[in-house]
Amino acid sequence: MNCEIKWEKISAFADGQLGKKEAQELELHIKDCAFCKERLEVIKSQKKILNSLTPQEEPATFDRGFQEKLSQAIERRKVFQAQFAFAGVAAAILLAALFTFAAVNPAFLKGELPMVLAARGTVETVLPQDTAPVSLDAGDRIQKGQVITTGQDGEVDLILKDKYVLKIKPNTSISIAAITRKNEKGLTALYVNKGKIAARTDEKFNGSEFLVNTRTASAHIRGTVFMVDVDPVRSYSTAVSVLTGKVEVNSIYTPAQMEQATQVFVRAGEKTDVRPNSVPSAPQRLPVEEWQSLQEIYGLGRKLQVALIIGTGPERVYELLKPCPLYISDEELKIAPKLLKETVSIINQAIESNDRTKHLKAIENLENIVSVYKDKSYSGQLLLFIGSYYRYIDEYEKAAAVFESVAREYKDKKNIASLAQCAAAIIYEKDLKQLQKAREAYNKVLENYPKSPESVEAQKALERMKSF
Repeated sequence: MNCEIKWEKISAFADGQLGKKEAQELELHIKDCAFCKERLEVIKSQKKILNSLTPQEEPATFDRGFQEKLSQAIERRKVFQAQFAFAGVAAAILLAALFTFAAVNPAFLKGELPMVLAARGTVETVLPQDTAPVSLDAGDRIQKGQVITTGQDGEVDLILKDKYVLKIKPNTSISIAAITRKNEKGLTALYVNKGKIAARTDEKFNGSEFLVNTRTASAHIRGTVFMVDVDPVRSYSTAVSVLTGKVEVNSIYTPAQMEQATQVFVRAGEKTDVRPNSVPSAPQRLPVEEWQSLQEIYGLGRKLQVALIIGTGPERVYELLKPCPLYISDEELKIAPKLLKETVSIINQAIESNDRTKHLKAIENLENIVSVYKDKSYSGQLLLFIGSYYRYIDEYEKAAAVFESVAREYKDKKNIASLAQCAAAIIYEKDLKQLQKAREAYNKVLENYPKSPESVEAQKALERMKSF
C-alpha cells in the first residue's frame, strides 16, 4: 500500500518544521496510515542512529596531496571517456577481482563505497540529500545516510570488494548509518528497521568494524557469515543467526532492574532472539532451514557474476541498446581471463580509433566466450550485450538476429527474453524500417511477457505505429 503524502513532508514533521495546523493534520493521518507510520519510524530511527555517531578524524598519515592528485586524474579520465566510450559509457566491460577496476572505469577509485551488484524486483532508495524515493540499480554506489527498501518481490546484493557482501531480503527496510574509512580499516553501521539481511565478511575485513542495530538489539560482527531478522509481527523482535565466526549481540532497551546479562556471544551454528525490553535469549542451535538459507551468502560475490548495468523500468531496453556497460566478476576463473583482458583492450582501442575491424574482433571474442564457456546463468547477459554491440556498429540485421535468438533460447528466463524481444522490435522499427516484423515482435512481448517492463514500451510502440 502506498500513500500520496511525500517523504519530504514526513521528514519535515519529524524535524518539527511544519506549521502547527499542518503538523496536527499529518499526525492524525499517520495514526490511521500504516504506510506513513512506517516511513516515519524509518526516518526517526535513521536520525537517532546518525546522531549517536562520533565523527571520525582523518589520521595524521593521510596523504591529502596524493588524494587530490588522484581526484584530478579521475576527472581527466572521465572527460576522455565521454569522448570515446559507447554513448559516454566507460569501455563496456568491468572486471572485478581478477583485474583492477581502474583500468576500465575510474569511478571505482572513488573511495571504498559498497556497490550494488544486483537489484531485483521492487526496490527503492532514498538518498541522503533527498527525501523522495528513487530506483536502485546495479552499479550504483551506496552512501552514508541512504535508506534502502525492498518490496515483496525485491532483493538487493551489495559488495565492498575484499571486505564484505550483503544481501537485503524481500520486505526489508534498512538505513546506512555509517561508512567510514581509516587507512585500510573502516566502519560500516546499518540500521535494520524491519525485514532480513544476510552478510559475509571477507579476507581483508580483519580490523574493520561491522555494526547492525535494530529497535531491540545491537550486533557487533567479527569475521563471519550471519543473518539478522527483524520481525514486525513479533513487535520487531530481532533474531541473529551465525553460520561461521562469532557475533556479539546486545539488548538495547533492557530495563535497568534486570540482573541478567544484556550481552551474549553467538557462535557458529547458533542463533539468539532479542524481544522488546528483554535480554538476548541464550544461544540455541541453528534450525536446518536457516542453516541452508545462510549457505547462499557464501557464493555471493565469489561465484561468477555477469550483469548488465541497466535499470529496472520500461526504459531499460533503450539503456541496453546504447549499449550499456557489462559487469563481470570472475574470481573462480570460469571465463578465460586472457581472452577477457584482450577484449577490454580491443574495445578501448576501437573506441579511440573508431576502427570497425577492431570492433568486429571484440565481438568475435565475446561470441567465442559464449560458445566455449556455455552456461545459461551468464551467457544470456553476454548475448544481450553482443546484440547491442552489433547495433552500435550499425550491423542491424545481425543485432536483430542475436536478440531474436536470445528470445527463443531463453524463454525460461523471462527477464532476459522480454528484453531481447523488445530490443529486436525496436531495431526492426527504427533501424531497419521493417514495420511488419516490428509489429510481430512487439506483439510477442505483450503475449509472452505481459507483466514485463518491456510490455509498456511495446504497447506504446503499437499505438505509435497505427498511423503507418
